[in-house]
Amino acid sequence: MYRCLRCEIKKAFLQKKMLAVALILGVLSLFHAKEAITTGLNALTGNYSGNPQITSGSAFVHWLGADTGSFESTAFFFLLPVFAALPYGWSLAGELQSRYTGQMISRCGRKEYFFAKMVSSLLSGMAIVVAPLLLNFLVVSMFLPSLTPELCYPYGGLLQRSLWSGIYYTHPLIYVMLYILLDGLYGGAFAVLGTVSSFFLKYRIMALLFPFCLYMVLEYLDSNFVVYTGIGYDCSPAKFLRAMAVANEHSGAIIAAEFLLLTGVSLAVMIYRGKHYEVL
Repeated sequence: MYRCLRCEIKKAFLQKKMLAVALILGVLSLFHAKEAITTGLNALTGNYSGNPQITSGSAFVHWLGADTGSFESTAFFFLLPVFAALPYGWSLAGELQSRYTGQMISRCGRKEYFFAKMVSSLLSGMAIVVAPLLLNFLVVSMFLPSLTPELCYPYGGLLQRSLWSGIYYTHPLIYVMLYILLDGLYGGAFAVLGTVSSFFLKYRIMALLFPFCLYMVLEYLDSNFVVYTGIGYDCSPAKFLRAMAVANEHSGAIIAAEFLLLTGVSLAVMIYRGKHYEVL
């Protein structure tokens, strides 16, 4: 079990696709940090209105996860499932197609191989999402003060009684870390979803895009149907994975339920299809 898991984790992290995606997201993160620092410093010095908006220039307000309007933030959260699945979420599709899966099963066992594949996909998806968010927050924090946000300034204020809103106004650093962890968990869930979709989709590009298609379907349903039910909460990961509410409040119960559903279905499919996979 350990040798198979170690082999799969090495394959996930020590390969060109992981490096390429990490570089792309690193550049995106740094470009956003440059713009965020400029905006934050202008808010602190009052260059916009003559009134220094002290806490609205905080690093907790301007980091990538809290930004809801810039190109970099929009691109990151719009393509999050693709970025998460690209490093290793497609790997099982390629190995099933090349029959490499049969060789691995004969060497380390059926259960061990599919378990290792799922864990390595989860870890790679989490890492590729968490790393640029952490990088962005650290760089922004080097130039902008870590001031606790206040409601007296509308920009940067979490006006809704949203997920972890109490922590936001008392321990904002914990709030940021919780959202980075949340985004990472969903990144891992989307990577695993791409992996298990390989049992049904013949080509790697289809397995790669399946989590993104589901992501867009959830966004479409949330924007066109759920919003009219009046529940008052965002039900689309494209909205609730941001640390600032985009449209409605964020519900911890909805976020947890969708995550458990995604991971639960993926795990059930992996167990069932892995058990019945024919090597020959």
